[in-house]
Amino acid sequence: MSPSPASKSKSLKIGEIYEGEFLPEGEGPILEYTHDRLNLVLQLGELSEGEVTSFQESTFQLALFTSDEIVFVVLDIPGVIDWSDAPYSIATFPQELWPADSTNGSGPQLTLTAVLVEAKDRTILGVREVKLSEEFSAELLSCVALQKKSLITAEECLSRIKNIQNKYPPDRMAEKAAAREEVKGK
Repeated sequence: MSPSPASKSKSLKIGEIYEGEFLPEGEGPILEYTHDRLNLVLQLGELSEGEVTSFQESTFQLALFTSDEIVFVVLDIPGVIDWSDAPYSIATFPQELWPADSTNGSGPQLTLTAVLVEAKDRTILGVREVKLSEEFSAELLSCVALQKKSLITAEECLSRIKNIQNKYPPDRMAEKAAAREEVKGK
C-alpha cells in the first residue's frame, strides 16, 4: 500500500507561511488534494486567539458531499466557522498534480491535514492531522476515480460548483453527505 498523500508532503509548522498554490482569493476553506498532499485549508482573516484555540482543540465535523461529479468537504468548527464547503475537482489542477489512483482496494485510510491560515499574509496559525475513516477515505478516492474517467474543463467545473452551491447550502450538503467524520478535540 502506498503512503497517504499527507505523509509525503512537507511538514507544516505554525508561524510559517503556507506555500500552497491554490488558496482562495479571499476567505474560506479549500481542499488541496494532489499527488503529495491532502490539505483542508481554512483561510480566514483577523482571527482571535480564541478562534485559533478552538481550531486547535475543539471537536469538529467533516462531511463528504458529492453532486454532478464535484466533491465538497463540508466542515463545521465551533467557535471558528459554521458549516462551510470546500469544493474539489481534479479539473482545477494540472494533471501532473492529480492524486494517485486508489491503493489496491485494501481499505486505505487517508490522512488529512487541516490547516488554519491567516488570510492577509498566509501565516499558518493552526495544524491538525486527521486520520480519516475507511468509509470517508474510500468515498473520496471513489469520487476522484470517477472524476478521472469523465474529465471536464475547469470552466465547466466552476459552473457546476456554482450551480450546486446555489441548490444546496453547506448545512444541507452536510445532511445529505455520503460520509461523515467527527474529529475529536484535545
